[in-house]
This record gives sequence, C-alpha cells and structure tokens, in this order.
Amino acid sequence: MRIIVYIILFLLSSLFFSCQKENEYEVNKEKFVTNVKTPRFTPKIPEKVTVNEYIDWVSSYSGFNDFKSIAGINYALSYRPAEAIAIQKLKNGKITKESIEKISNELEGVNYFVLRLSTNDGCPVLEKNLSVKEEYFQRIQYYSFLMENDVFLIDGADTIKCCFYNFERDYEVSPFLTVTLGFDDIAKSDNYQFVLIDKVFNNGKVIFSIDRKLQKAKPIINLE
Repeated sequence: MRIIVYIILFLLSSLFFSCQKENEYEVNKEKFVTNVKTPRFTPKIPEKVTVNEYIDWVSSYSGFNDFKSIAGINYALSYRPAEAIAIQKLKNGKITKESIEKISNELEGVNYFVLRLSTNDGCPVLEKNLSVKEEYFQRIQYYSFLMENDVFLIDGADTIKCCFYNFERDYEVSPFLTVTLGFDDIAKSDNYQFVLIDKVFNNGKVIFSIDRKLQKAKPIINLE
C-alpha cells in the first residue's frame, strides 16, 4: 500500500506550484521576517467548490501555506490534503466522489507537505554561494538522500520523522528546489511544528507553526 502512495506523491508537487508565478516570492518576501511571528487569521472557507476551484483554494489558503525568508533563502511550505492528492492522481481520468474517497482512504493517517526553496536573487538553490565546484554535487547528494534526516514534525512532546521523502530533480530548469514529504499523523495537539534544520546555508532551524484546526477545515467538492 505504501508503494502506491509513494507513486501518487512522486508527481504531486508539480501540479500545485505550476499555477504560481516565479515572482511570487518577490511580491511576498517583505511580509515575512525571520524570528518574527507571521500574523495568522482564519479565512472564510467556501461551502462548496468545483474541482478547479478546490485546487486554486488549496494553493492559496493560508491554513495550508506559509512562507519564510532567511538570509536570502526563501522557504515555502504547503500542506497537501488527501483530496488534493487524489485529484492529482485522477486528473487524466474520471473524477468522482467514490474515486476521491478511495484514494483519500489509502492516504489516511499521513500528513503530506511540499517544501520549496528558492533564492531572493533568482540564483538556483544548488548553485547559490558555492565555495568550490564539488559543493554542487555534495548538495545534490544531500537533498536527494540526507535532508530527510533534518526535517521533522514536533507534536507535543513527540518528534516525528518523515515516512516519505522525494527530492524533485529538475536539472536546474527552474531556480526552485522542491521536496515532497509525508509524516505519520499522531494528532496529539491542536498546534504542531514543521522543522527544517538548514545545514546547506547554515540558517539553523526554520520553524513553521501549523494550526490543526485550520488544516482540517475544507470545503465540499461539488462533482455534480
């Protein structure tokens, strides 16, 4: 069952980020300052939406998306609900209530996130501030196999390591670096934290606070 889930997640990140313009971070970066708490609010959640409206809502809803900029490196974190992943899987076929529920049930019990790194000056993350040429290949090695050990959730007194990790290698077609992650959902607290220890740019712990109530609030997808 986990193999099926991994295949589904492998293509996940491209759908949701494709609708965002590359200058998004230039527009938003001044709103977020390291070590300063980002203002949180509870946005109005639509009662019913179409499939396309749901995808747009997932990509923009503040309860699912957060952003931090530290020392010229941008960190964009997006939560991906099971229904959104199911729609991605079914995009080339018939999307029905039953098919969405089937895939969502397969994903139950795991929280999925997409973490996207970029730079303020547009330089590809793998090439930013290289001291020697070999460091480029060391970064590829790190993001491909080692970074999963430096990303975790903190829920109450529990530290949760990722159970799924995929580094999307695009061979510098874009300046972004994208990683998809999954964590077992133990659901102990109303709020928990997503933590990245940035060992590449030495930015320390990059912490995102997540409100589980906002995370669970979702509109009904109208398939009529």
